[in-house]
Amino acid sequence: MGQSRFGNHSAQLQFKLPGVIGYQGMVIKVQANPNDLPLKQMLAQLYQQSAQEIAPEELLRQVELITVAGQPALKTSILPLNTEFSILFLHNNRVYIIAPVHGPSATGAAPEALALFDQILETVRLNP
Repeated sequence: MGQSRFGNHSAQLQFKLPGVIGYQGMVIKVQANPNDLPLKQMLAQLYQQSAQEIAPEELLRQVELITVAGQPALKTSILPLNTEFSILFLHNNRVYIIAPVHGPSATGAAPEALALFDQILETVRLNP
């Protein structure tokens, strides 16, 4: 797991899947939320930081509300990652971003990788 001088953390997991060619895995990022922004505002801020433009309202509405580790979370495809979707949730003044990822040689996340991603996501537990 890497840590930036700003206290942001990231980890990548690579899945070794029989019969699946190319890189498949997941990324977990933890970033500070010092202003305690609500989830949708945090999503808008992350979009603006990565895309260098303000997120259009219609994009911000393209989210699915889910639950991760008992916390409300957003499932969205608007963040520019090499993935089909990202999941964001807040905990202790931090935003967690979890996403299945794949290498450029893959046309998308393999069903086996998505199944493993879902299994791992179900095991997420947070310390108070």
